[in-house]
Amino acid sequence: MCGIAAIRSKEPDTLRGIKAALAVMEHRGPDHSGIWSDSEVAIGHRRLVVRGAPTDSQPILNETGRIAISVNGEFYESDRIRSRLEERGHIFRTTSDSEIALHLYEEFGLQFFEYLRGEFAFVIWDGDRQRLLAVRDRFGIKPLCYAVRGDDLMIASEAKALFAAKFVAPAWDLDSGWHSLAHQYLPPEKTLFQGVKSVPPARYLLAVEGQSPVIRPFWKPVFAEESVPADAIRERLIESVKLRLDANVRPAFSLSGGIDSSAVVSIGAKESGRPVPAFSVSFFDGEGYDEFDKVEETATALGADLHRVPVSREAMVTQLSDAVYYSEGLAINGQLVGKFLLSKAINKAGFNVVLSGEGADEAFLGYAHLETDADAGAVQRAGPQAGVMLPKDDGSIENDPPPEWLGRWPSFLRAKMNFAAQYEPLLREDGFNFARSSRIQGWLSSLNATNEIPTGLSFPKVGAWLWTRTALSGYILRTLADGTEMAHSVEGRVPFLDHTLFELALRIRTAANLSKDGSKRALRESLRDIVPEPIRVRPKHPFLAPPLLKPPYPDVVMQFIADSIHSSAFAQNPFFDQRKVGAWFERLKGSASAEKADADPALMTILSSAMLQERYSL
Repeated sequence: MCGIAAIRSKEPDTLRGIKAALAVMEHRGPDHSGIWSDSEVAIGHRRLVVRGAPTDSQPILNETGRIAISVNGEFYESDRIRSRLEERGHIFRTTSDSEIALHLYEEFGLQFFEYLRGEFAFVIWDGDRQRLLAVRDRFGIKPLCYAVRGDDLMIASEAKALFAAKFVAPAWDLDSGWHSLAHQYLPPEKTLFQGVKSVPPARYLLAVEGQSPVIRPFWKPVFAEESVPADAIRERLIESVKLRLDANVRPAFSLSGGIDSSAVVSIGAKESGRPVPAFSVSFFDGEGYDEFDKVEETATALGADLHRVPVSREAMVTQLSDAVYYSEGLAINGQLVGKFLLSKAINKAGFNVVLSGEGADEAFLGYAHLETDADAGAVQRAGPQAGVMLPKDDGSIENDPPPEWLGRWPSFLRAKMNFAAQYEPLLREDGFNFARSSRIQGWLSSLNATNEIPTGLSFPKVGAWLWTRTALSGYILRTLADGTEMAHSVEGRVPFLDHTLFELALRIRTAANLSKDGSKRALRESLRDIVPEPIRVRPKHPFLAPPLLKPPYPDVVMQFIADSIHSSAFAQNPFFDQRKVGAWFERLKGSASAEKADADPALMTILSSAMLQERYSL
């Protein structure tokens, strides 16, 4: 896992810019820094040593020295691919798995993507064709952003690298901010920063001299409604986990009380032949939120070496600024701080790789909002998800019809639209541009126009794919996962997002996954010999922190909130009216507990917005 940066420019300070970009991304690769440049292109790399020889520095050049690559992530089955490439005459300079992408590109040109399996983002400079290529993996597991300034182009793992290089100045992207407030999740090509775009998942950016950069797709999954044997699912999952276990590195595991991470831990333990180190967050208030008692039962059943990571209410505010800074996003819940402290504990214990169960709910239709979409009765089990991932029946979107091609609103979008209505009384009148419904309509239309939403899908699969392309890639993987993991130099690996396993899951009949008896039935059936029965049938528990405002209030929490919303930085926020927010908070302090809980996502959004404003001087 690493940090990458590239600048194509004829200005003389290109190397200075790359050096500054790499310096601000030291957390992504504290072990080594490397730069390669020619007359108009500079490519940089920050390395976190996970596998390969200590001398395997990047950027890596091909045999002629005319093509260079800088990679963030992991490519699996690299030994087999390397052998085939060597048989074709390619000469490798390193033992790194990263180098296979360089020679695959030489061999197959822009058709080489199909050979790449893993979690990755990388840049290639092709001096022979005078083109710069930037690639992001199929699900957006690894981040990649870019900015265009006249004829110049800069690409990096994080937006802060573009700011450090002085390629663009930090400022809010107003349109993105309104999108975020309207439905939480940004369109795949956007970031919260003006002039900074994101390479969407399963896309590559191609920049040829004299032409504007273009974004093109390289992967589109195929959906079906078929009977998929449990054995096939089990074998593909075991293979995916095994690929992510490195003989030279002992990874940590993120463990909850649910089936997804339990399956990964169980397979990891069986493959390693010894108890595996498992880490789990324990929130300060167990009622309805903390599941550490279930995690302990799971760890005991699987023989895992469990590490508890306590997250106090005080930590949720004292750590929020750093969590927001590294993640470069807004948070609607203290889960962001929970993941930040989880990664910190993993690093402190001496691990720099962690395997998690992310992606299983997207692949196997495991979310409660998808059960609701299938009329499977999930609303009755809403609990902490009500108003956040599941809609409350308040009728606030009755006058906002969905696009005709969609037919009806997916449940999670109904929840986001209802939730967003809380902001409207708090917004600045001089900059009011909320347009809640039209923003979601336009965003959905753009996805449909680019064939992001295949035709003929069951409605739960439509909702799952919309979620995958927005919530998963833009928030769960970018903000909650990579942002918090790489802040502490920890590489995240996600077996359920191996594209071959995911493609298999997309073929499963909707009814084989969703029923009134529960979700992810096909996955649960495939794990009969892997996960103990009580865990295998346990309902999903969402990873959500308790509301920040729940008595008793520690002084540090109340002081933090007051300082944040009354700060001079927040006064410059282009979205929220500081006076309105202050009055709202005063009323909220005296309200009932249920109202405080309902307001928690809005409060956390406001606080994280204040932190982003302050840390980046937006």
